[in-house]
Amino acid sequence: MMTTRHPVDFAYTDQELQALFRLAHAHDVERGGRYDARSAAIIVWSHHWAHPATREESETRGLPVAGRAGAG
Repeated sequence: MMTTRHPVDFAYTDQELQALFRLAHAHDVERGGRYDARSAAIIVWSHHWAHPATREESETRGLPVAGRAGAG
């Protein structure tokens, strides 16, 4: 799958950014959620990856939330 990067400049406070990454980690795509926060961005997926069929059908949705490396 091809990925496209778009620069973003969201005005989140450090506390808000940390809360977003905590939520994304708690609802990880590989554990039944829809978020992937393993890098410095939160990626939103259409389906969880708990089953091979849903992982195959999953597509990115919405804009990623850019953070700093190691956030969360």
